Amino acid sequence: APAFASVRLESGLLEGGCAPAGSLARRAERCAVRCAVRCIVGGPRRRGGMARAGGGVGARAGGAVRALHLLRHGRTEMNEYLAQHPWDAPGFEDPLMYDTRLTAGGLAQARQARERVQGLTQCPYPPGVIVVSPLSRALRTMEEAFADVLATGEVPVVVTPLASERVYHGSDVGALRSELEAEFPRYDFSKLPTGPWWYGSGGEGGGGGGAGEGGRMFQKEPGAEFLERMAKFRTFLQARPERNIAYVGHWAVLYTLTGYDFDNCELVTTNLDALVEPEDLDPDFA
Repeated sequence: APAFASVRLESGLLEGGCAPAGSLARRAERCAVRCAVRCIVGGPRRRGGMARAGGGVGARAGGAVRALHLLRHGRTEMNEYLAQHPWDAPGFEDPLMYDTRLTAGGLAQARQARERVQGLTQCPYPPGVIVVSPLSRALRTMEEAFADVLATGEVPVVVTPLASERVYHGSDVGALRSELEAEFPRYDFSKLPTGPWWYGSGGEGGGGGGAGEGGRMFQKEPGAEFLERMAKFRTFLQARPERNIAYVGHWAVLYTLTGYDFDNCELVTTNLDALVEPEDLDPDFA
């Protein structure tokens, strides 16, 4: 039998591959039915076939099952730009869309994800905390998709720069802590320094006014340094006291954790304690 199963609910019907025998597979399938999300047992869809399967929807040595619910942000202005101007095309110019925002379509995607996200509270692995990137597109996606969960006041939000996108372009440069506190006052940004916090900012200066205005110092984040940050993020997630965690963030982070090629606002549940090892990723990624 295959080492993994990918199951999702579409039009009320369960579709997907073969699940391995055992209660973990059955619980994962029930989770998929109740949550209407893809639920991965033993490893996700691979990009380039490089990622190694990681086990069932997770268990620590003591046997407690742990799950990681993963949601990529909605479509952004930079996503739209890249669709028309591929980053690897000759003559590509970075439009410097600092802290790129959700488009109207991306906002609609996040709102459409709300019912699927709410279903997580009914599955065997309800999230006990939401970990989110400090980039605005992730925060706005979380606010819309997790609106019902947040309204309960029972699930805390943790904002950490470890969760931010790899800095490829100006769009991956964030807003200053003071700007984020003004725009998203209900969240704690104390884990961010008061000055520039993204890669290549030098920890000082940064220029510019609000997000998307003026100039902000940055450099492309080298693959080795990004993977080092991801190792710290993995440790951060696995050391959390909550049994199950939700993360709202970015393509490169999600791919590094799972080997899975996420679409905008795609929601996936996988194993918190058996994530993909960096050496098993596509070597061209870094």
